[in-house]
Amino acid sequence: MSEYPYFYIVSFSLSVVIPAFNEESLIEKSLNTIISFLSKESFNFEIIVVDDGSTDKTNEIVKTINNVQLVTLKKNRGKGFAVKTGVLESKKDFVLFMDADHAIPIDYILDFKTFIEDFDLVLGSKYLKQIDNYPIYRQLLGK
Repeated sequence: MSEYPYFYIVSFSLSVVIPAFNEESLIEKSLNTIISFLSKESFNFEIIVVDDGSTDKTNEIVKTINNVQLVTLKKNRGKGFAVKTGVLESKKDFVLFMDADHAIPIDYILDFKTFIEDFDLVLGSKYLKQIDNYPIYRQLLGK
């Protein structure tokens, strides 16, 4: 429960930032799924795809999808730089960044809505406690 009794999220204004590098095989389906879900849930949203210097047709595919803002980096600068670039371009109240492969389904955002009134940052993780044959360095970096 919020410590501000009159605070209520009437309009959930959301920027979705998606860093993309050579994602031509996945990006169209992912974006259409995200747009469909957010539209059905009546979100006030924008989607920003940051093409991180792709050498495939990621850029051309994103340009064909309505209501998606494309930011193109001339060379690959890495995921962190692409996310930062997208966040700086965002204009909505809340920012969600997700991978272009849609590994975490967009509908998980509904779980976050309940926490936004009480927290400045909500973080989701796909950390799995036990993964056989998962290299120790990946386990440590993941934590």
